[in-house]
Amino acid sequence: MEAFSDKSIKAIITNIGGEDSIGILSFVDIEVIKNNPKIFLGFSDDTITHFLCYKAGLTSFYGTSVMVCFAENGGMHQCQINDIYKTLFSTDVIGRIVSNTEGWTSEFMEWGDIALQNTQRGLLKNNGWNFLQAKGKIKED
Repeated sequence: MEAFSDKSIKAIITNIGGEDSIGILSFVDIEVIKNNPKIFLGFSDDTITHFLCYKAGLTSFYGTSVMVCFAENGGMHQCQINDIYKTLFSTDVIGRIVSNTEGWTSEFMEWGDIALQNTQRGLLKNNGWNFLQAKGKIKED
């Protein structure tokens, strides 16, 4: 609530997901969020805050976090830089969201290991969209 009410803060970018954001609900004042619109970016457990933004009439961005993108060992992947720029720093319509061709990763690297700070996580080939529990086919242009 402090970040939302502070007029000098233009965006809130979460540190990482997690499992306990439901614990913030008793401290939330929807009017503060409604009267202080700003960029909110996060994913996973931060979905609770996205719902709060939605309830307050604020559009939020379900996306990366500080630790999983901005503080990536070896620097941000180019696809992440492009996505952040397109979403947050361009006035162009976002338009169609295309499948990332650079690749993806869930490789574990210990953030606290200083020897890895310049080692970027490896990317696996992206085989296109993967829809879970979907029926039929989706045609990509």
